[in-house]
Amino acid sequence: MRPFSMVEDPAFLRFMHYCVPKWKVPGRKHFAFSVVPALEAAICEALKKELKLSIGGIVHLTTDIWSSRQVTDSMSVTAHWMIQDQQGCLSRRKAVMDMASFG
Repeated sequence: MRPFSMVEDPAFLRFMHYCVPKWKVPGRKHFAFSVVPALEAAICEALKKELKLSIGGIVHLTTDIWSSRQVTDSMSVTAHWMIQDQQGCLSRRKAVMDMASFG
């Protein structure tokens, strides 16, 4: 993942000007305080609706822990559940609920 400051990098701004000359790229604060929080809220709301559809209200959680080459330890929590569509077909679903890095 890239830092929000990437949108203010001169090379990125030149690239965006080349792609869409008339568009003014919003600054990092716009993404950090407006776009990303709104996207997070929309995803959380959609996920809540999806989890309510789980068969029997059952949701399983798994964790995964790993280290990267940069010696950063990470851990994630993933939810797994089943839903049934209108035709009666079962479908497995999953979503990463949270991820944290240590070190």
